[in-house]
Amino acid sequence: MKENEVFFENIWHPLHEHDIISADLWKMMGGMHVAQGAGWRVIHMTRSEKHANEILALLSQEGILARSKQVYRTVSSEENYYEIMVLGAEAREAQQLLIENNLLL
Repeated sequence: MKENEVFFENIWHPLHEHDIISADLWKMMGGMHVAQGAGWRVIHMTRSEKHANEILALLSQEGILARSKQVYRTVSSEENYYEIMVLGAEAREAQQLLIENNLLL
């Protein structure tokens, strides 16, 4: 695992995902520089948790750090929409993988 992947997986991701720290606050505290475009980008929205998990599995298999986020809080997981997110630097590659594997439903 590359140094920046370890940073995002073990430090940045948990803190930022739970709104504990923003990129600006991290920098002010003397933290590692967070490059422009290093934030999470939505590359696709899908309906159903099952399809979101299929996409995440493909991206993970290809070595792309990805996550999903449920859009609505009061809708069941199978009827909900999910944002598929990757790091900005990997967005184009991830979208291309979805196209090549016919996962843009």
